[in-house]
Amino acid sequence: MRPLKVELSPPKVSPAQPCIVFLQEPGVSTPIVNVLSLHTSPLAQPGAGDAGGMNVFVLQSALALAATGSRVNIFTRSRAAWTRSPAPGVYVYGVPAGGDRHLSKEQLAEAVPDFAAALLSHADFDARAPLHSHYWLSGAAAALVRRRHPGPWVHTMHTTAARKHRHSPGVPLEQPRASAEASIAATANALTANTPSDREELLSDFGLPPHRVSVVSPGIDTAVFTPEGERAAWPLSCQGPRLLFAGRIQPYKGPQVAISALGLLARHGIGGTLVLLGDRSGAGAQDPAALAAAAGVGARVLSLPPVPHTELAAWYRSADAVLMPSRHETYGLVAAEALACGTPVFAHAVGGLRTLVNDGVDGRLLPDLDPVHWAEALARLQHGAPLAWRSAAAETGAHRGWDATARLLQALYARLEQPRAA
Repeated sequence: MRPLKVELSPPKVSPAQPCIVFLQEPGVSTPIVNVLSLHTSPLAQPGAGDAGGMNVFVLQSALALAATGSRVNIFTRSRAAWTRSPAPGVYVYGVPAGGDRHLSKEQLAEAVPDFAAALLSHADFDARAPLHSHYWLSGAAAALVRRRHPGPWVHTMHTTAARKHRHSPGVPLEQPRASAEASIAATANALTANTPSDREELLSDFGLPPHRVSVVSPGIDTAVFTPEGERAAWPLSCQGPRLLFAGRIQPYKGPQVAISALGLLARHGIGGTLVLLGDRSGAGAQDPAALAAAAGVGARVLSLPPVPHTELAAWYRSADAVLMPSRHETYGLVAAEALACGTPVFAHAVGGLRTLVNDGVDGRLLPDLDPVHWAEALARLQHGAPLAWRSAAAETGAHRGWDATARLLQALYARLEQPRAA
């Protein structure tokens, strides 16, 4: 693998006066923002491959910004050039980089220099416009662009090598990712965080002054994720709670914890079924059927492919609880969506999940990933989720629209456009 060298000079914007401005075409009052999502297309189905909450954030925030009159150009790595416009004012461009071959997420660092070079020659990329990069691979490309053409640059980490290392005992710190993220944090004009706890981790991990990181929380589609609407036909028959896991099938997301907890419930004579919506992903991808068979609940677990968000809302409504036994979540978009549908969430008490779930009010926050503790908590659901929890969940999730996210982004751009007081 060609090593990624990220030895960057800071963008030539005075640190005393960080500057974010919307570029306007001559005679046209449409502000333009360039967004980088190198490793995954925002049009990809969340829960499939490397697609997840970040994809939703990139697309939905772009749609919300476009609804206010902005033009948002999103660039993603592809094997061939293409253009899609999912809505007026939002354009997604496939940018060939790294050759006409499939590259795994672990190989994509090889494509960063090609991607950056392709951006600078792309007809719809204007290096003067604000640049908002997502995830470290996009940030590394943005850094190379800004080294050639200094200008405004905002970066969203979503997750970091240091954070994954901290929450995955025994897993070595990823390189060159960790070094690249340190350079990105030092040179981007601003970072955004999903939650206050995310912001505190970024400030601590990278030694940044407080003004460098702003909280811009994701939203949800409040027209789709509501308690009212169709419910999915539950495909498994068994007395007991109907449990749902929605996300990529990988150890970091914790489906093995959910399956083991269901097995413990079965051994104590408590029913229950579990539906997993998502594809196997990443290193150490798991086989849910094998895990269920080993736990003695092969007939009570069903793994299905991810579904579009309108269908996902119907699944949320059908479940007695949505499970999120992740090692860490910067935000936890699935939890926010499920709560808005009136479905309680059982989650690991880490990261953004501590912000979203009110323990004992609209779900449970579990202090660890011990399946015994999860089984004990889930046993309460053997007669269904408490109605009070469902009502509280719907109230909790009802006020998180993407329009609020767009306003936060616009406020950040406007603040950075003004000289900061000394």
